[in-house]
Amino acid sequence: MLPRVAQIINQLPNRFGLSLKLLALGLLASLSACSLVVTGYNQAPSLLIFTWVNPHLDLNSEQDKQLRADLQALHQWHRQQQLPVYADVLQKMAMLAPHEITGPQICALVDAFKDTLAPLSQQMSPGIARLALRLTPAQIQRLAQQYEKDNKDNRKEWKLDASADAQLQVQTDKGIENAERLYDRLDKKQKALVKQMAQESHFDLPKSWGERLRRQQDTVSTLDRIAKSQQGLAAAQQESIALLNRSLLQSPDEVYREYAEMRKNINCEAAAQLHNTTSTAQREFAVKTLKAYEADVRALAKVKPY
Repeated sequence: MLPRVAQIINQLPNRFGLSLKLLALGLLASLSACSLVVTGYNQAPSLLIFTWVNPHLDLNSEQDKQLRADLQALHQWHRQQQLPVYADVLQKMAMLAPHEITGPQICALVDAFKDTLAPLSQQMSPGIARLALRLTPAQIQRLAQQYEKDNKDNRKEWKLDASADAQLQVQTDKGIENAERLYDRLDKKQKALVKQMAQESHFDLPKSWGERLRRQQDTVSTLDRIAKSQQGLAAAQQESIALLNRSLLQSPDEVYREYAEMRKNINCEAAAQLHNTTSTAQREFAVKTLKAYEADVRALAKVKPY
């Protein structure tokens, strides 16, 4: 739920590579339907290996065993250290929901979530380093091939090779879907507003797609370099941290960084604009939804709701 607040008019999903897929541990609680939060989060390490890692890398038994152990350790750390932060942000969202809000208020919530990424990167890096040191050339090649397949599926899902009108309709439909998870049903005027915001979002497909490909290529080349060098774990971990930082925290492409910051601000303003059109009933639904998420996240973190 949290990442979706400022994604009313996002045109591309954030699916860039192995490093970001490992964030599933942190995002399951915000991407699933509320009733699935507890089950999904508790099974996150196994789900991640089953749904993404194995299809992309085809782990052998030794790699699988080590990665499961590393993910379990990461999962436990994440439960104790980061879920309480998510719960606090959800609580703030619920407090804001009954009122008119501004774009900067939305961006402050997004930034609070982003602040969890640097420590998460540090915690993820040993497991990625250990895995990278054990990857074979065939597995690296498989990863690159699977990225190509992912990209074809992504272009089809978002109709990126279709007409501008077809792309706009997909973007609008996904924006409405995101909003209705928080507010329940939107009325016709609100749906029209979502479409208008998508039209005015300054979305740049070449920039967004180019960054997606850069992150994928960076992931493949970095993992390949670590695997071939057979350097020690400490050096491999430093390379893994650098990769994660380039994927999660700051792109090395200055033009893209400026574009991403602009898009974040536009999304925050759009989310606030839509929120300020909502009815009392829609805001009450949002408060109820957010409090339910908060309660689930606190339960997962073994922290009682306030």
